[in-house]
Amino acid sequence: MNPIFSVENFVTVTYQPDLDAVWIKYTSLYDETGANIPKAVRAAADYATANSIKNWVADTALPTDDLSPKDAEWVASQQFRDILLNSTIEKFVLIPSSPETGADVSWIPQWQADTQAGFGEKIKVCVLEDAAELSIFLAEND
Repeated sequence: MNPIFSVENFVTVTYQPDLDAVWIKYTSLYDETGANIPKAVRAAADYATANSIKNWVADTALPTDDLSPKDAEWVASQQFRDILLNSTIEKFVLIPSSPETGADVSWIPQWQADTQAGFGEKIKVCVLEDAAELSIFLAEND
């Protein structure tokens, strides 16, 4: 499968036809330049909009590091939200770091609440680890 966007040892964006989703798979989260996550998000949103894709999966199961301060600020920004709000995306799933990574996941409940509030009624946000639950959530008609 050809990637939509890729930065070696950091992120790969693909289209998953079985889920009708753009899938942003991170192998690392820390980018001191703060450039790769915005590029990946824009590429995924552009692809989704060009192809009327409604599902978005941000897969952070593998990374053991945290977002850089620049990226943490950017993903909490209105600019990030506007990219998604101006796309065809209706469902946003975060796959959190798996327990085996030892990564801190204490921030996830607050992130989910803040992100949902920022997206309002347009985009439904969910945090899921289980593949079956993910498939069911993305297939639901709201």
